[in-house]
Amino acid sequence: MAAGNIRVLPWDAPREVTIIYGWAFLGSAVYFIYGLIYPKWSNAAGQLLGTLAYDLVLIGPLIGHFSHIDQERRINLIIYTAAVVYSAAVAVFYLFIHPPTRLFSSSRAA
Repeated sequence: MAAGNIRVLPWDAPREVTIIYGWAFLGSAVYFIYGLIYPKWSNAAGQLLGTLAYDLVLIGPLIGHFSHIDQERRINLIIYTAAVVYSAAVAVFYLFIHPPTRLFSSSRAA
């Protein structure tokens, strides 16, 4: 997407928009690599919070696209929506449910 491929997203978007999405994904990837190099909960929490915010913003519009998606892009939309739902579920689990990593847990070490 950073190269401007307009067929990656499951909806029509100008080339400039796909470039912006691509750079955002590359920036996220760099942040995840940083977290692998410096494995601290504070790095993981930031990544999970950013991912959850992204997912919450996109889930509604993605679901709305199912009513009028072109058949040739339906699989893109299904995969994209599944990835967003899955990553939101992972973020919610580790940020709010899993006791050792829960944000508001007194038992978690920084």
